[in-house]
Amino acid sequence: MCLLTEFCSKGDINGVLLRCIGTGQVEKILHEFHDGEAGGHFAPRVTALKIMKAGYYWPTVFNDCYSWVKKCRKCAFFAGKERLAALPLRPISVDQPFMQWGLDFIGVINPNSSQGHKWILTATDYFTKWTEAVALKEANESNILDFYEGIVMRFGAPATIISDNALAFLGTKITEWAVKNCVYLSTSSNYYPQGNGQAESTNKNLLRIIRRNLDENQRTWHAKLKSALWADRITPKRSTGSSPYKLVYGKEAVLPISLELPALELMKQLELAEFEPMEIRYAELMELEEMREHTIQTIEKDKALVKRIFDKKAKARILQTRDLVLKWDDDRAKPRKNSKFDAIWSGPYMIIELQR
Repeated sequence: MCLLTEFCSKGDINGVLLRCIGTGQVEKILHEFHDGEAGGHFAPRVTALKIMKAGYYWPTVFNDCYSWVKKCRKCAFFAGKERLAALPLRPISVDQPFMQWGLDFIGVINPNSSQGHKWILTATDYFTKWTEAVALKEANESNILDFYEGIVMRFGAPATIISDNALAFLGTKITEWAVKNCVYLSTSSNYYPQGNGQAESTNKNLLRIIRRNLDENQRTWHAKLKSALWADRITPKRSTGSSPYKLVYGKEAVLPISLELPALELMKQLELAEFEPMEIRYAELMELEEMREHTIQTIEKDKALVKRIFDKKAKARILQTRDLVLKWDDDRAKPRKNSKFDAIWSGPYMIIELQR
């Protein structure tokens, strides 16, 4: 601390002096930087940093910003679902390739493709992170069933398929197919569709790749799907430590550039050409088995880390009778039905009775 004329000041980590605010001025500052024209109703930490960037400081600035935002009525009514109190994370464990797939639709995609496609149906194996996807004109039961059968004919019948609660995933034909093939169909909760997190992650990744590879004509997105899948399959994943391609085939994919400028791994493969092909393949399969065993350990470690980080922020919310609560409104949240500026929470409502 130091004194500059009549004001008390504090130096930040960059050596910039911040004016210390007295108790009587805190509320005015909070209102200006959160609720006012310069505010924008940002999150607590962003609001606190904005205040400090503007040159103000007091010892409880972060706690006060948190309390202020928590009480903000507009923030409550317009918040996204991420404001819901999170329960402790329960990771899904798998120990074999192609035994559990997560499926989801991307769409309706605007613009439609030049061929009339409106949707992308994706499927991701929970163990190898191998992804399959197809562009579709209709998100119906028949197309989903064809997609399921394609997966079975290439990778074998899975034990479990996880999807959301869309009616197309729960049709009679699909249910009969699942019973016939001994496949368990699991759906994520209506109140927590992110339970199918693997599919959600895949969708974001594919869209990101396609978006960055599109030219000015955005209606060619369907033609970029194959290359997006390829890029995803040969890219190492943090959770496994390997690329999906390597976990499926036992070795990395040979790229055209690798033939032009051979890498050490490819040169090693070429040197093995003098051995019998069956001997080489047997050694590769043994190595693949060992690699998959190591992957199980890597996945479990990564899930434990993610859970530890997630659970630090997770707090089970205990509700009691006579509590006032807000209710998420799915209809208001749909951009095609309502204005983007409508409040997406309704209420407040009083809890009359709790059902356990």
